[in-house]
Amino acid sequence: MEGSGEIELADRRSQRRPSTTTLELLPDELPVADESALVPLNAVSLPPVDRGFHAWAYLASAWSMDFLLWSYPFSYGVFLNYYTTTEFPESSRTILALTGSISGGILYLSSLVLLPILRRYPAIKRKMIWSGFITSIAGLVIAAYAKEPWHLVLTQGVLYSTGASLLYWPVLTYMFEWFSERKGLANGLIFSGASIGGAVFPYVIQVLLDRHGRKTALLVMAGIQAAVVGPAIPFSRARLPVSSVVKPKPMNMQFLGQRVFWILCSANLIQALGNFIPTLYIPSFATDLGVESAGTLGLALLNASSAIGQIMVGYLSDRSDLRITISLCAIGSTISVVVLWGLSSSLATIVVFSVFFGLFSPSWASLWPKFASIVAGDDAATAMALFVSGRGVGNVLAAPISEALLHPWAGTGKSKFAYGLGGYGPLILFTTATQLASAIGVVYKYFEKHDRRAISSLK
Repeated sequence: MEGSGEIELADRRSQRRPSTTTLELLPDELPVADESALVPLNAVSLPPVDRGFHAWAYLASAWSMDFLLWSYPFSYGVFLNYYTTTEFPESSRTILALTGSISGGILYLSSLVLLPILRRYPAIKRKMIWSGFITSIAGLVIAAYAKEPWHLVLTQGVLYSTGASLLYWPVLTYMFEWFSERKGLANGLIFSGASIGGAVFPYVIQVLLDRHGRKTALLVMAGIQAAVVGPAIPFSRARLPVSSVVKPKPMNMQFLGQRVFWILCSANLIQALGNFIPTLYIPSFATDLGVESAGTLGLALLNASSAIGQIMVGYLSDRSDLRITISLCAIGSTISVVVLWGLSSSLATIVVFSVFFGLFSPSWASLWPKFASIVAGDDAATAMALFVSGRGVGNVLAAPISEALLHPWAGTGKSKFAYGLGGYGPLILFTTATQLASAIGVVYKYFEKHDRRAISSLK
């Protein structure tokens, strides 16, 4: 390597390829008598990994997309409270809640479909990004003119999140090209964008809904997305060249036979079942408690604190035993729900709960790159997609499960705290159980030594 710090990628018969490269160069078809005398004809000059302008420019553009694309689902609790109390008070609450859970759920679940396609056809990434950009904006614009709740499910729920998925996942795949040693930190920084957006936009959306109604609110949000994401797209580009001499490796599915994968996958799915419930219901809970202003504030603080939590957990996952960070997320979120939410009775207690829950539960997402690396080594794209989609399943199921639980129970009216308010007691207990049960992930270490031979063969 020259002093410029750039990395030279050459034909594999004349120079070894870096381990982080996920592309396999096709060999020459011509016989060569002395391979050591070969001059690398396919050499390409590449920017450095983990540092430099291009890496940080990519990180900034990916952060801005995370900031906007995920902030709408993360702020949906404000829309839900507005729909159920103002615009559609007589409509099914389950349908209205489904719009939000589908919006976030498709964003997560689509990774399971899109990441393998992008792996097989990397040349389509740019077209997919721009088509997703247009589709996501169209979803918000059409939703502004919706007349019935099921129209919102199709537009604000399905159409928007489908477009956002087509935009987001191709951009995120570039992270594995730009970052290696700082992968966990980069992942945490990118994911913090949604948290910060989720802290800002509840207030923006609440003001727009109160003053101008749903139509103007959604049109303004569409305009903001066009103005911010559009200029960021050119900076979200690949580090590795895509050309006709590059062949992707076969999809790595061998990790499906490892017990370590199924333990971590189960913990991830269980955690996801309760993760979205506070985000969806905090504004409605505050309204029912009689402190409506606490709803928007609580949702904003939950998302804001999760930005700090994402970075903290991502940093710790790079530098400490994974069992520590799993335990931290599981125990921290469990205590915050069972104690702080369960005993909420005022604005102050809602605020404290929102901050602590945001620090621990959403931050679980920063563990996914570590999970994927443990079960699949360097070839972790497919494993990563499965862990991400696990949260998507949880998001989609959050609405029907929570609506089934949100009914008066034995404790209703017997306490001034949240446990005695309407049907929130069962909802709080269910969320507590999911967060506590996610700690089962720590036992992966016991089985890792039994799967060590299989894991080593993947690296």
